[in-house]
Amino acid sequence: MQTIQQLIKEYGNDKSANTYQEIIKMLKNQTTLWVACSAYTDNYFLAFENDKPSAYIFSKKVFYSNFRDYLLQQFIPTEAKESTQADRMTMFGDIYRSGFEQIVIDNGQYYLKLNLFDIIDKPDFSPVSEINTPIMNPSLMKAANNFFQHYGIKKATREMEYQLFTEIYRGKYLIPIDASQLHTESKGRDSNECIIKESSAMSFPLIKNISNQQFYPFFTDWIELRKFDKEHKYNGMIASFDDMKYFISQADGITINPFGVNIIITAQMCKSIESVGKDIGVDIKGQIMENGTKKILGEQKNYLQ
Repeated sequence: MQTIQQLIKEYGNDKSANTYQEIIKMLKNQTTLWVACSAYTDNYFLAFENDKPSAYIFSKKVFYSNFRDYLLQQFIPTEAKESTQADRMTMFGDIYRSGFEQIVIDNGQYYLKLNLFDIIDKPDFSPVSEINTPIMNPSLMKAANNFFQHYGIKKATREMEYQLFTEIYRGKYLIPIDASQLHTESKGRDSNECIIKESSAMSFPLIKNISNQQFYPFFTDWIELRKFDKEHKYNGMIASFDDMKYFISQADGITINPFGVNIIITAQMCKSIESVGKDIGVDIKGQIMENGTKKILGEQKNYLQ
């Protein structure tokens, strides 16, 4: 059987569609691959190839090691994440939710750039009702990866910060809620949407840092929430940037994805983000502190397998 390297070299010569499909098949089925991850974001290493956000995957550990050493010469630290065949499609879905659109295979050797959506189907949520549409923020994840990778090596720009603030402002989030004291009225047997009655007590967890400061956690998707809630104690409530303003006033701040990139937002930062939001002219309506209908979610269907 040919190796991925041999197939990439062959494809470079003949540009055969069959060879391209063989490479994709091997990417899905090879026993082990290695993915470059950023030491600054706890996520996949991000670079832009032909303006496309790209993740870097390697068919041999030594190929990754050469790539790592090359980046270290530029003072950019990375780590290797091992991907087994059993978790391969989950990994590609995870790359999608993190804002990537392209895969680069074996950078530094005979290499190939592949559209991520040649490997997995890009989810189409247009037929899905709003309440059942998974909460994901790939554009925010991409902006955060880009900003914090550059911030770590002191090369972040105002443009990167502006893009991050824009995506934070636009984002739709999950905030964990203890539903044990909620008194609700369902809107239908098949609906996740319900009315929270006035007798309810809503409880939202806080996270403390080593300085004993308290932050309310917000999450970009279920995967990030479950890093925090591994025992599945909490339901998820949909929140927007407008809701962040309320929670920030009740604590030292909020944190987005505390077990991932960990974006800390204080009251002062919140004002700066809101100023950017007004510049782009997007109206963000709060969803948690409004009276009436609340969108409380159990775990949603996984559309990325």
